[in-house]
Amino acid sequence: VLELQSEGRVGIRSLAMSQHTPLMGGDSSRMGTVDDLVARLRSLLADYKTIVIPAACNVSASYNICNVGYAVQLMRLEHPVPRWAAPAFSSSCLFGSIVGQLALGYAGDSIGRRPAMIITLIIIAVGSLGSAVFTSGFGDDIWKRLVFWRFILGIGVGGTYPLGAVYAGEMGDTRGLGRTGRVAYSIALQILGNIMAPLLLLLVVACLGAERVTKEEWFTEIGWRVLLGAGCVPSVLALREFAVGNDASVGFVSA
Repeated sequence: VLELQSEGRVGIRSLAMSQHTPLMGGDSSRMGTVDDLVARLRSLLADYKTIVIPAACNVSASYNICNVGYAVQLMRLEHPVPRWAAPAFSSSCLFGSIVGQLALGYAGDSIGRRPAMIITLIIIAVGSLGSAVFTSGFGDDIWKRLVFWRFILGIGVGGTYPLGAVYAGEMGDTRGLGRTGRVAYSIALQILGNIMAPLLLLLVVACLGAERVTKEEWFTEIGWRVLLGAGCVPSVLALREFAVGNDASVGFVSA
């Protein structure tokens, strides 16, 4: 009888251990998943400079394309919109981007990726600030000036697409994201520019006051100029990273 009881206890213990084994395996798999996420995060932080510059270029491009619709809605409150002005103002940046993709993409192959990227970022900053600052007048005059500056801005926006992808792909580091991962991350962050445009409009309206923005000419003027001028901020940040860092690959600098 004692032998049967001992055998029964052993059987119960083995059964309990077998039931707990999957739980232990699940914990180890979860720990493995957490370790993988931590490793990916560390790799991303190690590669931040190879991502932040092309990502800033893409964020700047997407923001400057999206912000025009919000700026026009504020400008309508102050300036009558001729029939030709709204479509010309909205599409001038897109036409400029066609020129920029061809011209600055060729410049990247001829004078080098890094100089071409710096020129692209400067054009974006100048076009954004020009749209916000160097526009005045009434009637058709202000819209013609805005169309001109938006076209200049579009040239820089177009240059970000070939040069930003090349920058992310050709950086000569040995860290974990790899070429495909860097390019994918930098392009995926374009969505931030699409989100920034309406959020900045809400922030401007909240800070200045909705009634003032819609009824007082001075505050309306500030609102749409801030929306247009903010497009230079990501490009200026990218230029700063170029100025303080020197970790680009030889191929990127001299290609």
